[in-house]
Amino acid sequence: MKKFLVENLGRNLENWPETNWNFEELTLVAFYFHPSLEVARAQWLVATAGIKTAGARPNPSVSVSPAYDSQIPGNYSPWLVPVTFDVPIETAGKRGKRLAEAEKISEAARWNFVSAAWAIRSGVRNGLLDFQIAGRRVEAFGACSVGADQRSRKNES
Repeated sequence: MKKFLVENLGRNLENWPETNWNFEELTLVAFYFHPSLEVARAQWLVATAGIKTAGARPNPSVSVSPAYDSQIPGNYSPWLVPVTFDVPIETAGKRGKRLAEAEKISEAARWNFVSAAWAIRSGVRNGLLDFQIAGRRVEAFGACSVGADQRSRKNES
């Protein structure tokens, strides 16, 4: 994790492990550990590979299969060995349509990845804000309890 932070922060971390974390560091740690980001990245890579697959031309094929025909006159054996060549021809721009669809799917997967990263960042921001607000509430509660103690001492005297 330290290597990941150093690479993405662009600076060296002298005090490791960190005792005080800022928002940027916490966000990078969340990116490092959060599984939904890896899932979204894998989906994006699969969709990107789909573009290459969609652009491929279908392969021609050759097949050899035995056949039986006893109606051929003068043939010394009723068994034949026919050879079949299949050359697929795509018409009506099917390849272009497949490519366009695969590119749209890849773009959607990329935006899904960006959305996952943004959701993780938003969760870190909300958690950090909740932590800061809780700290301020504790300080305010401590100040109120000190004031209440002082008032109760005045009332006792």
